[in-house]
Amino acid sequence: MEQAAKKRDLRVLLLEDAPTDAELMQRELGKAGIAFTSMRVATRDAFVLALQEFQPDIVLSDYQLPDFNGLDALEIVQRDHAQVPVIMVTGALSDIDAVELIHAGAKDYVLKDRLARLAPAVQRVLAEAQAEASRKSAELALRESEETLRMVAASAQDAILMLDNDGNIVLWNAAAEKIFGYSRQEALGRNLHTLLVPARFHEVQRAAFSHFRSTGEGAAVGKALELAALRKDGTEFPIELSLSAVKLRERWHAVGIVRDISERQAR
Repeated sequence: MEQAAKKRDLRVLLLEDAPTDAELMQRELGKAGIAFTSMRVATRDAFVLALQEFQPDIVLSDYQLPDFNGLDALEIVQRDHAQVPVIMVTGALSDIDAVELIHAGAKDYVLKDRLARLAPAVQRVLAEAQAEASRKSAELALRESEETLRMVAASAQDAILMLDNDGNIVLWNAAAEKIFGYSRQEALGRNLHTLLVPARFHEVQRAAFSHFRSTGEGAAVGKALELAALRKDGTEFPIELSLSAVKLRERWHAVGIVRDISERQAR
């Protein structure tokens, strides 16, 4: 059995013109048990090159350098490497400057006479960055799955509708337009039960959906049922409904596949 690949050490880019200060920062990270590889640079050109070639996981930047400053460095990172967090490590910083740095995108700042804060700050900032990356990845996967559903719905012969957690229509395909008579623009955002369900069933439907929205469960979920529905012109007709529960953004949604069975029942 092959051994699992060894996890890559943390890559730390130090923007610092004082070698002694850089060594102190490295020592604090080592004392905290952080496995890392570091690179120190002190000029703008070297910093830009290191961002590209060293590919750091985090930047620890001094605030004042001979021909460069932390705000300029932060602007470069935000513009070209926005996923890389920056912590300012400086000898002195006014409250106004600190606020300006945070607003500009710095994740934290640590004073050089309080370097004991450095390792915890690095660990916290990296954990937050990982959580943010995971959130964005989940959102991308969700958008892709929703787009796939829209593409499938668009080509389906049966009506496909999706209801949000409030019972409002958020997906309405071309077949639904044909079957029910409502255009997509007319249907989206409308409450399905008041739009398509005969009035005599409203109370039962509302009670059932109230249970569904909190649990994703219901008597109709996972089954094919024959029900009555309304067209835009007010006529009632028989349908076959297959209902599924989908959890999106931590809220239950209902996906229904609807078939007009008028001809089948007329035989």
